[in-house]
Amino acid sequence: MSFEHDLQTDAVALAKKYSFFPGNAAQGFMLNTDVKAKPLKGDFEGFKRSHVKDDKVIARVTLTLGLTDRGECLKVGPKLGGDSGVPVYFLPWDAKGAAVRMTIPDADPALPEDQHPKIFFTAVLSGCSIIFKGSPQNPTIYHCGTEGGDAGTPTPSDTTKFSNSNDFFRKMLSGHGYRPIGAQINSNDYMIPKRSPAGSEAVSEAEQRFLDALKQQPQFQKGFILKSVNSWGSCFGVRKGRDWEFFLQNNGILTYDTYKWEFVTKEKEVIKKTFLGSKTVKTNYVTTAKIVTPGKLISLPMSVRRVFPGGGTASMLPDLSLMAL
Repeated sequence: MSFEHDLQTDAVALAKKYSFFPGNAAQGFMLNTDVKAKPLKGDFEGFKRSHVKDDKVIARVTLTLGLTDRGECLKVGPKLGGDSGVPVYFLPWDAKGAAVRMTIPDADPALPEDQHPKIFFTAVLSGCSIIFKGSPQNPTIYHCGTEGGDAGTPTPSDTTKFSNSNDFFRKMLSGHGYRPIGAQINSNDYMIPKRSPAGSEAVSEAEQRFLDALKQQPQFQKGFILKSVNSWGSCFGVRKGRDWEFFLQNNGILTYDTYKWEFVTKEKEVIKKTFLGSKTVKTNYVTTAKIVTPGKLISLPMSVRRVFPGGGTASMLPDLSLMAL
């Protein structure tokens, strides 16, 4: 079976085994032409509210296990057009500062998946906020972010007005006449920002619990030196019939060394008797030594939690047998 088959069969189960690492945008997607952008004024000047055009919301993704800047992950590679891969709704982000939105239609659930996919992904989370509005049948999702500031810290345009970027985007999208926000993924729900707003302590505790749990697994008590965990996030959605559910996958970058015992030849000095007394000579001997290979990274899912509609209990069920020497 392929990863694509597993994604279509049970995306949540797959998310409990592998860390999803979606691209920032689908291949072939052009941010300057494939969204309708509205520059904002007042407190939000310098940012945009952008709507992905209807003919650019569906991509196809292939899944490959490979290295990223967060170690080994299940890379989700989206592409517009083509006939290979799993059809998904794919929401990109705008590094220049925007709330990029997509509204998923309440279409006939019997439509082919290339017309109405059953899976949703947004770009990988690196300090961004994800905001949900509407209903489970007709949801609107916003990927809110900018490269202007570190995770959870003020962006250049909101420094004196709002406490952090999560607050900034929430107020941007909940002004007069806007539909109410149904749920929000904040940066401090899945990572620890440099400045610590409420919630990051829970992430820190989750990292430590995860590291401690890994150290208790038999396969990690021999051959691994587990060092640290740093959390990050991914957001995906699954449609059953007409209804959508969206999930936050909280991942941990696991830093570790591997080691093994090998036979090695060493040299030592010994005293050898001679006719005239004794002398010191060097001799070789075979022993075992611990050979350490340092500096490896892999990401594993720490938890998977439904965030819209409503809230769900985090499921801390990574497949701890995935790491091998």
